[in-house]
Amino acid sequence: MTVIDQWKRVSSPHIVALREVFTTKAFNDNSIVFVYDFHPTAQTLAARHFTNVSNGYSSPFNIDGSARPFSAGKGARHAGQLSESSIWSYIIQLSGALRIMHAHKLTAFGLHPTKLLVCNNKLQINCNGILDVINFDSNMSTLSQPQAEDFHSFGMIVLALACNSELAFRPEQLKASLEHVKQNYSPDLNHLIRYLISRPMDVNINQVMPMIGARFYVELEGVENRMLKIEHELNKEVENGRLFRALTKLNTILERVGFTDISWAETGDRYLLKLFRDYVFHQTTETGAPWLDMTHIVSSLNKLDAGVQEKICLTSADETNVIIVSYQELKRCFDNAFNEIVQANVKQTYGTS
Repeated sequence: MTVIDQWKRVSSPHIVALREVFTTKAFNDNSIVFVYDFHPTAQTLAARHFTNVSNGYSSPFNIDGSARPFSAGKGARHAGQLSESSIWSYIIQLSGALRIMHAHKLTAFGLHPTKLLVCNNKLQINCNGILDVINFDSNMSTLSQPQAEDFHSFGMIVLALACNSELAFRPEQLKASLEHVKQNYSPDLNHLIRYLISRPMDVNINQVMPMIGARFYVELEGVENRMLKIEHELNKEVENGRLFRALTKLNTILERVGFTDISWAETGDRYLLKLFRDYVFHQTTETGAPWLDMTHIVSSLNKLDAGVQEKICLTSADETNVIIVSYQELKRCFDNAFNEIVQANVKQTYGTS
């Protein structure tokens, strides 16, 4: 199982992580189970791009698989044809996965669209390590041949994506497929595909990367933009978490009955917090209608959580009590009241003071 340990150590955003391998008789036979990370909503590359072909004009081939005259679609993009930028994005992601895989002295033993997952435009190689176990060969002295096969299948997948059809894999369709790429895509993409499928000797990722060239920068910028968007959403959730904790503590304190004495929630620090609750949530307009302002609510809770020195005017419902107090003083009251409840809970639960 040395090779399984090697796969477990592989860490790449474009390789589905192998977590565990074990044998079992739970299925009334001698089974071996491979456990991988779960990626919800992911599709295979085959399901995403090579299914539901409604007519022969979605690829360079007719429904029966025969090559149709290229002139039938010359000069126009075929329906459903992938943009070149999307294909280059897949190329960069797959090449990155192969670079990591081969650096760990491992191989995919050939790539196939049914073993590639796509989730939110991120491509990942799946089912790694299975063929290493099933087809284990203790006499294999070098991985150069299976790693070269990885690059050949890599080229075939790119060709199929460009033709929008798995029929492009077939030897009898190869000429029509390459002609389709030549007529519809850039010379760089055409050159890369022809290089990969030609089974060059001693091919490695260092020979492929220069063919991608400056497109790496485009992919990198796209990744960074997605990261910035995710960080922005994460920051909003962090703020939401802070407000949720503040509201949870506030509602734990307010209107509490039977704690130390009946009037605990209506006196001292707790009374100020009750007036603050009314200031935040229960204000009315001059006509007596409810005044709803989410900006006011969020801003007030944030200021309480931060304990700023800004002062506000708190008024009781009957307007007999008017108190000028700062958020800093309210936060002290807030923390003291909640800590008092926590200490009482600890004493009740563990019998300590």
